[in-house]
Amino acid sequence: MKICYVLAGKDVKSLKGIGRYANELITEISKKAEVKILNLGKRKRINSIFLLPFKLKNYKCDCYHALVPDVATTLVLLKKNTVVTFHDLIPYYALKTKMFKPLTKIFGQIWIKVSWKNVAEKSKEIIVPSTQTKNELEEIGIEPSKINVIPEGVSTFFKPLNLEKKYILFFSNFSYRKRVDLAVEAYKKFMKMVDKPPKLVLAGGYTRSIYQQQIKIEPLIKEIKDNVIVKSQISDEEALRLYNQSYCLIFTSEYEGFGLPVLEASRCKTVPIVRREAKIPAEIKENSLVVSTNELSNAIYDVVTNKKKREKLAKRFFKRSLRFSWDKTSKATLKVYEKVML
Repeated sequence: MKICYVLAGKDVKSLKGIGRYANELITEISKKAEVKILNLGKRKRINSIFLLPFKLKNYKCDCYHALVPDVATTLVLLKKNTVVTFHDLIPYYALKTKMFKPLTKIFGQIWIKVSWKNVAEKSKEIIVPSTQTKNELEEIGIEPSKINVIPEGVSTFFKPLNLEKKYILFFSNFSYRKRVDLAVEAYKKFMKMVDKPPKLVLAGGYTRSIYQQQIKIEPLIKEIKDNVIVKSQISDEEALRLYNQSYCLIFTSEYEGFGLPVLEASRCKTVPIVRREAKIPAEIKENSLVVSTNELSNAIYDVVTNKKKREKLAKRFFKRSLRFSWDKTSKATLKVYEKVML
């Protein structure tokens, strides 16, 4: 079996949102099948239409897997044996909000309807990480029988290191969707509850996506900047250390197709805290402490000050996180490839 992966970015490791998925899946599939990688570069939308047809001539494979729908615009028209992964429907939902100017909304909605829906309809099989994303695709008219729910895995790289706890961690980009403002607000309230609060680490940095309005960090932390550590892009090694040194992960995102940082934190025996009101898949909420937005500061306080409760939660979520592995993800994905080649 020969699989061609179609993706965007300078290289696989440079990718952000789908970087972990791409790296881990390709690594695991490479152990079981022959793999070729067709990289369309940063101009993925334009290159998927004009460049991909020429590049495909050098990629004769049994199955073609587009790791995001933006790179499959022409692929699904040229190849019958295609699989496309829809990680979420962020553009579809984001463009309904007040975060964008009218002109951006108009062109964005046209792109979604013309490109994404066409890709979903023309692809032979679709992979999604959660039942939530499957339901969303069905809502826009995609045939349920071709949608395969395959959860992402957790790398064995992430594990407990038994390091001293000294941080509260927010690990996401600084966009409106990730709601870093709610994390900072909750931390400010928490600071008033204890004498010497652990520092807040804001890790992730800004993103250039047109679908993700950015929130400026400086004004948010002006009054508490001595208690906040701001980091942009961080390595896996630093992420591992931060997970292990944090009492909890504040996952305040408004919407997610999955939510891998929650599982990575759980695997490091760090308690993830998720907002009840957020549109987050059930698979992720089951692996985290779920509280309402106005209870975030109290939840942080409980996790930090009550060691017995913290360790009990950490142990529970750690065990649940063991259900997710990239080996399972790759085996389920291979079955989808086999369906495509029938």
